[in-house]
Amino acid sequence: MKKLHTFIRNSLSGLVVAAVITGCASVPDSQSANGKLTVERVDSRDARIAHVYVQPDGSELRITGDIRKTFQRRGRIPGHLHIEVIGENGMLLAQTTSRYHRRSVKSRQSHFSETIPVQQGKVTKVRVIHHGLHESHS
Repeated sequence: MKKLHTFIRNSLSGLVVAAVITGCASVPDSQSANGKLTVERVDSRDARIAHVYVQPDGSELRITGDIRKTFQRRGRIPGHLHIEVIGENGMLLAQTTSRYHRRSVKSRQSHFSETIPVQQGKVTKVRVIHHGLHESHS
């Protein structure tokens, strides 16, 4: 019986490790479909940008993702997001300020979504910056 218990515990541990590795490997916020677009996330002390998804749609980029609180209190995540689209040689092609919303009142996570018109061939990086309550807005 003890051997069976040890076998089950080791099997469950292996499944948990495999699930964590698979989850980390499938996060699509480091590249776009063409493999040349990188995503940079800049967190604040109030929130961590959890996921960023970039989808080309004709002459636009659809940028969606999730942002999570770094503190345990209830309520909204203070601040806002800046989204920058950067092209070749580090040129800023487009930028916007984005708000986010919680899907449920009790959620510690919020969702954001923006559509930005750009020429995809020149885009090399998307930078998502969270500006918290008491941080500069550069």
